[in-house]
Amino acid sequence: MKRLFRVSASDSILATDMRKRFVQLLLLTLFVTLIGSTADAQNSATVLVLVHANLIDGVSPDVLHDATVVVRDGRIESVGGNVSAPTGAQVIDIKGRWLLPGFVDAHVHLRDLAAARHAVQSGATTVRALGSSCFTDVGMRELHRAGLTDIPEVVAAGYQIRPGQLVL
Repeated sequence: MKRLFRVSASDSILATDMRKRFVQLLLLTLFVTLIGSTADAQNSATVLVLVHANLIDGVSPDVLHDATVVVRDGRIESVGGNVSAPTGAQVIDIKGRWLLPGFVDAHVHLRDLAAARHAVQSGATTVRALGSSCFTDVGMRELHRAGLTDIPEVVAAGYQIRPGQLVL
């Protein structure tokens, strides 16, 4: 049988290190998923109302001034000028501020949580990761799905396969 790759000692060490990182990431994702599901159960009736917003909806060419936005369980429920706040909702007056859709960055390489948080701070609410080491993008995708809200939603490609690279 002919070998496709020549495996050296450094490749074996790299493969072992990658396996360790993958297991660590998998355990971290599982832990966050368990914590996130507990937190979701406790916050199931969260209602947030933003009042007096200047709103660019991304569809209409006009700005909607003095808008009210009702967000229930992390999803926009209603938007408009004549929307009233439900009883018990947290109301935040954002007069003079602007709301607009999040941006999609379709070409990122996420290295760590700091890079993901920077993407959100730059306005990207969704990113498409084109590959990263040790399935970092997949781990971040799972963290977001588990309820971590300070990172963007991640469309993950997983591990990159490149010419001359050791494939596990």
